[in-house]
Amino acid sequence: MFRWLWKKNGNRIEEVNASHLMAYRASLEEHQDYFMIFPLAMLSVCLDRKYLGVSRDAAIYIDSVSIRPNEKGFAAATLCPVNGPLTEFERADVMDALFGSFEKGTISLMVFSICLLVMFTGRRPSQLADLKIGDLEERESQFGQTEYILHCPRRKQRDGWRAQRKEIKLNKEFWAAISEHARKEVETAVLHLGDIPKEVRLNLPLFIDWDKFVEDSRTPDGRLRIYEGDELLHMKSNELASVVAEFVWNADLPSRIPGKRLSATPVRFRRTVATEAVRENLPPMVVSEILDHEKTSSLKMYVANVPAYFDRITYAIADQLSEFVQAFKGEVIDGHGAAKRAGEPESIVRMSPKTGCGSCSKEGGCYERPPYACYTCPQFQPWLEAPHDKLLEELLVERELLKQKTGGDMRIISIRDRTIVAVTEVIRICNERKRLRSDGD
Repeated sequence: MFRWLWKKNGNRIEEVNASHLMAYRASLEEHQDYFMIFPLAMLSVCLDRKYLGVSRDAAIYIDSVSIRPNEKGFAAATLCPVNGPLTEFERADVMDALFGSFEKGTISLMVFSICLLVMFTGRRPSQLADLKIGDLEERESQFGQTEYILHCPRRKQRDGWRAQRKEIKLNKEFWAAISEHARKEVETAVLHLGDIPKEVRLNLPLFIDWDKFVEDSRTPDGRLRIYEGDELLHMKSNELASVVAEFVWNADLPSRIPGKRLSATPVRFRRTVATEAVRENLPPMVVSEILDHEKTSSLKMYVANVPAYFDRITYAIADQLSEFVQAFKGEVIDGHGAAKRAGEPESIVRMSPKTGCGSCSKEGGCYERPPYACYTCPQFQPWLEAPHDKLLEELLVERELLKQKTGGDMRIISIRDRTIVAVTEVIRICNERKRLRSDGD
């Protein structure tokens, strides 16, 4: 809008008035009316903070005008492979990549924490960027259990910055990662400022803009801003969003579009959280609460794409899916003698007491159920000559039995679909390797 006003007037505008706003709105096409939302929101903030440059008649116009909303939901309702919600397969691939990268040390605790919050809470980057360390709370419930709470600031309300917050319950593992990140942020802040009071520590951003922080720490006025918890010390929402997008891109995961790499911004994860909540048949008010919506009207876009499961999976379908799903992440080996833990019989993964299908390279044992969970684990080394096809047949039969027992509840029936795809991929790799060997002979 301001660029348009500059071009139209040809000179500097000292004060935005109602005629400016009405002229810009008149220049828009009918379907572009929602363009007004963004400048009006910014001007509302200026008025709340009593900044100069917005006239009284502009304030009256902002309070009285009604803007036609954008036609939302096309990407979500059509399951767009670029902007729509992730499929269960895609989401599982991203989660595996996130936890695997953190275990290997290829991403920082900060990146891990940001991705966890974006991918599991469905909150907007702007809300997460507003978080302070004091928003993390560990408390005892009325039943004597420990609760891990994140008090997440709300956005799109006109009460002022961080005026409203909503509680989000975290599980113990997520809490451990995010609270450790908070501890390290405080530790780094102390290196620049020296010892600081507890109330100042709690008022520090959870995700700090360190360039701004270091700059402010060098001057008395800057230190005062730090002590007061200035919002400019918070990492910008677009930077936070870029962390997530860059992680997904660098993970190099397959997209549903043949030959393309999966890309995902925070809004895709927000749509994924909403879609999964609707699939779980949660009441509209609960889904709105998860998304921090004031109304339930936006949910219709997510209902439109439910369900998105295969009614029946065959070997041929699973083989086609394996091209777009990175379910198998292990390494096919000739036999247990070629395994990383070849000298340890307990590392053999068995389909039955007498039949092995691979080796586990993980030290210290595992709590997952073999052999099903093994095929999607990066520590699994399936054997070339093992009867993987028999296991696949068992999985397909089990899926059909579940279909009959549950009356067609696809949420339960599809629970092992990713394992089916992984086993199919192992069979394909084994067959290809055997073919190459026979051609060589």
